[in-house]
Amino acid sequence: MNNNAIIENFDTVRNKYLKLDLSGVDSDTIVIYMRGSLDTSNSFFFKERLRMIIHAGYINLIFNMRELENILTNQIVIFTDLHRNLQIRTGDIVLVDLQSRVMKSFLGLGYDNYFKIVKDLGGAIDYLESDRTSILTEPITPLTICPICDNKLKPMQVGYKYHCPKCRSTLALDNRNKIFIE
Repeated sequence: MNNNAIIENFDTVRNKYLKLDLSGVDSDTIVIYMRGSLDTSNSFFFKERLRMIIHAGYINLIFNMRELENILTNQIVIFTDLHRNLQIRTGDIVLVDLQSRVMKSFLGLGYDNYFKIVKDLGGAIDYLESDRTSILTEPITPLTICPICDNKLKPMQVGYKYHCPKCRSTLALDNRNKIFIE
């Protein structure tokens, strides 16, 4: 794949531990094929490549992780920051074909519910082409109180996990707008 044909100067800098190949789907959707390992030694390289992708106008990113052998749990923050950044732009990310070792990193931190994870590229494209407005505008609860420490919490969105800033309890909101402890 010729990444420079999709995004100018994308391959001017390379990393020997993390390889990224691009495949454009449409004007705002791109598939990023990841190979190797994502760790602290190449996180700057990865963030810079993501910045270039977003700057080129892609707001829906599909990460194919079939050949990603490992991701350190502290590098998952890159994906959470990216997810928030893209949602502001009405975009999204989808993770595809995760290896068991990579999936364990996401599961260990509880991010399996935070990110859309699908088995194949077709499922990712279908998800991004579907009407996600109902997903992005789910009802948000008004100010609530932590059931453990009675601390006031900011509004919560259905399906996301939160940590109480005072007692650090992991909380979630179910479809009936009831807060429960994870």
